[in-house]
Amino acid sequence: MAQDWMIDVLADLRSFAQQNGMRALSDQLDDTILVAAAELAQAAQGGRFGGNGGIASPLSGTVEAR
Repeated sequence: MAQDWMIDVLADLRSFAQQNGMRALSDQLDDTILVAAAELAQAAQGGRFGGNGGIASPLSGTVEAR
């Protein structure tokens, strides 16, 4: 995946949050990493997010309007 750096940055932020007692932020970053991984995997499979300004849903694989 060409965008693995994004996951690495999020993981670094999560580590910082954990080391500094920011539990809520750490938990949120766990969720964010999962969403980012799902969207990056979808993009890698050719399921680009369309040109309509929508966002991809990692659960359904559909595009939802913002």
